[in-house]
Amino acid sequence: MQQILYTYFVALELRIRIDYSESMAGNTSQPPSVEQVQMRFEQLQARLNAAKIAHLNGATLDGHEVSYETLRQIAEEMIQANYELQRSRYGAVRLKLSVAKLLRRGR
Repeated sequence: MQQILYTYFVALELRIRIDYSESMAGNTSQPPSVEQVQMRFEQLQARLNAAKIAHLNGATLDGHEVSYETLRQIAEEMIQANYELQRSRYGAVRLKLSVAKLLRRGR
């Protein structure tokens, strides 16, 4: 079971990195579009959910055990992506997020 989860998480991580690098390639002069920012946010949201599941089940993510520090780091990255999405949509950050709220069970 852990090997299946590990394979899934590695494939998900590779897809996230490839999609993000492709979306950012060649766009050095213009900011990313709302669709690209939203795609990045959704990928990070899926990664956070996968990390939470791995942490609760004692599985590995990217070949390493998932500690609270790893979860916090992924959550902070997702928060930054969310803020970037809000700025691209509304021009400012309207809703503040916290790591504690993101790491609750069932969220």
